[in-house]
Amino acid sequence: GDPVSYNVSVGDACQACPANTYNPNPGNLTITSCLDCPANSSGSNASDGLDDCKCTAGFYGNLGVTESSCIMCPLSTYNPSSGQPLLSSCLRCPSHSQTLAMGSSDSSSCVCNAGYYKGG
Repeated sequence: GDPVSYNVSVGDACQACPANTYNPNPGNLTITSCLDCPANSSGSNASDGLDDCKCTAGFYGNLGVTESSCIMCPLSTYNPSSGQPLLSSCLRCPSHSQTLAMGSSDSSSCVCNAGYYKGG
């Protein structure tokens, strides 16, 4: 692992920052050096930068590059995959349907518009 992403907390042994945190600076000596990933994102342990935090499903953003926080997919879209950097990863609901909230992560969040029903 990259020594940048570790902090010293047990004797002289370097310990990995926990999952969902990152530490961009070498030489930090406590776990408080590990910064939380932004809301609606996650990361693996021993992460050394904000770009290691990935937005969860229902959100998008290129963390550490163009955004510092994750952005909810707009109404009438959903994003089933985590780690998506672009708005285009928010997929449109089928014709004559919409989501009732932003940040949807599954096509089942798309409900029929008034005047329509799901037929099979």
